[in-house]
Amino acid sequence: MDLLITGAGGLLGGRLAQHLAERHRVTLLTHLSDPGLELESRPCDLRAGGDRLEVLLDELAPEVVIHCAAESRPAVFAEDPRSARLLNVDAPVRIAAWCRRRDRRLIHFSSDTVYPGEGPARHEGGPTGPENAYGHSKLESERGVLKHLPHATVLRMSLLYGKPLARGNSFSGWLLERAAAGGPVPVFRDNLRRMLAVSQVCDVVEALLENPHQGIMNLGGGELLSREQFARRLFQHLGLDQGLLDVRSQREVHLAVPLPRDLEMNLECLQAWWGHPLPSVSDGLIREYPLS
Repeated sequence: MDLLITGAGGLLGGRLAQHLAERHRVTLLTHLSDPGLELESRPCDLRAGGDRLEVLLDELAPEVVIHCAAESRPAVFAEDPRSARLLNVDAPVRIAAWCRRRDRRLIHFSSDTVYPGEGPARHEGGPTGPENAYGHSKLESERGVLKHLPHATVLRMSLLYGKPLARGNSFSGWLLERAAAGGPVPVFRDNLRRMLAVSQVCDVVEALLENPHQGIMNLGGGELLSREQFARRLFQHLGLDQGLLDVRSQREVHLAVPLPRDLEMNLECLQAWWGHPLPSVSDGLIREYPLS
């Protein structure tokens, strides 16, 4: 199958490209001169105007576009909101419009941050209520994508952990960098997520290529953990000193952009489609950080 992956310079796009290239023809769309992968790539700044994106899509004619590229840094939303919108909203909508014209498939990554940070486990048909600019941009991108391409797959993904290939980072990578520097390693006790290993996402996307899901699907791991709880599991797995952890609540830090307190998701749709038990954090850590 001919696949086009955006955002291959990041954690998710890079790992997906490497994983899927074992069985498919993968081309990368990237703004980087060297994405660090030995795969065919084409330069394209998704924030740029003009029609270069559509020209490249016509030239490459992928059967499936996997759109991973996104802006998540709060500072960019504060300092250059137009740039963030071009990447997070305009680009996926343009890709969806092209897929509709050419009758191609799209897998679009959204975020659990489209949900409110309080309440029972959120399901795909329930209310949304993003609490930050990133979540708002992701929700708007979902609506634009599905307006143009109702059969697109939209994955509301939780926080990732795991090893990047060349560039990009993850929550676990950030924790380990701080630990390697001697700490302290600040972690919050009041931000709950269904964190998942990037290897799990690779498995899900590979299965989606053979067994498509239309519309929105929550994508998370088998356990709901705070950042503190995850950090302790990671440090225990790797034999690191948990005394390096500096556990805090968000109120103690006064974040400029507070994190939603609880982003529990209902994963029944994922489980029914997937047909397998959702892996635990321990399972994910073994795959991402093997000890031998």
